[in-house]
Amino acid sequence: INAEYGEDFLRQHWFTPAPPPFNHHHQASSHMCHPFPGKRLREQATPVDVNEEASKRSRNTGAVAIHPTHRAVVFDLDETTGNWGLGSLAYQIFVRYGGDPTALILPFVDCYLERGGARPWLRELLRCLEKWKEAGRIDEIAIFTAASNELGWVGFLRDCMEIYAGVPGLFGRVASRENSPLVTAEDGTRTIKDLSRFSPDAGHVVLIDDKPQFALNGYVIGVPQYSQDVCCDDLREWMKTQLPVHASDIDAIFAADLAKHPPNLVDFTSDSALRDSAKVLNMVFPETPALAAEAAFAVNQLLMASA
Repeated sequence: INAEYGEDFLRQHWFTPAPPPFNHHHQASSHMCHPFPGKRLREQATPVDVNEEASKRSRNTGAVAIHPTHRAVVFDLDETTGNWGLGSLAYQIFVRYGGDPTALILPFVDCYLERGGARPWLRELLRCLEKWKEAGRIDEIAIFTAASNELGWVGFLRDCMEIYAGVPGLFGRVASRENSPLVTAEDGTRTIKDLSRFSPDAGHVVLIDDKPQFALNGYVIGVPQYSQDVCCDDLREWMKTQLPVHASDIDAIFAADLAKHPPNLVDFTSDSALRDSAKVLNMVFPETPALAAEAAFAVNQLLMASA
């Protein structure tokens, strides 16, 4: 999505009912994850029930009641909401060496999300969607990722994004390692994201994803892959103070990862994909007379910034 493109272009090329015939411009990153030690988490296709994931959280005590017109905005994670490859490695190291994930949340937000890990406009978009949900304009904001949540990474990242944006409890259901059909792509095997798990009406569910070609039964907003370099020095030093016995191992693992994944030196600070996604969401979930004034103000501010 690019701000210079008009709505006709968005409708014809980027915003169509999934699965669309996309020819995405970016190849999948090789930085997506691998088994520990010293490697990043990888998107996988192991079955996990969406409602089971939801029931593990205090904000969702069971299956979500889905109505025929349930309106949901769903986010992919890696290279869509941020560049999480190096962050997933840091999380995995910390947990594997006995660290408490809850103690890592604030340092991770301060030393990773705030320093380029989170995609530009993520905070503003999540705040905007919170207002929409409060006003009844949408029913749910969810996550659909093929990444593994075996060590709690997906739930951890969800909590970090909520704290970063100041929207506690915003996300509803989380689908990780979904039991979905597999397809063969140029970069390997990929899972198909069936959006009917979030809404039975394909016209009321929208997925934001950097790989839009792997979704069906809903709308997809395709965004370019986000791969901003993130300096993890401060986070690494904090981890060493918490796990002093493993300080040398932590240094070694980060050094090995840097050698394998050198910086790409591309500046993504002007990236506007999530800001522009708000325009498309505004077409799918139009404002109604019942929309609260506070929500309308949040939406207008976001759209005016993208003009």
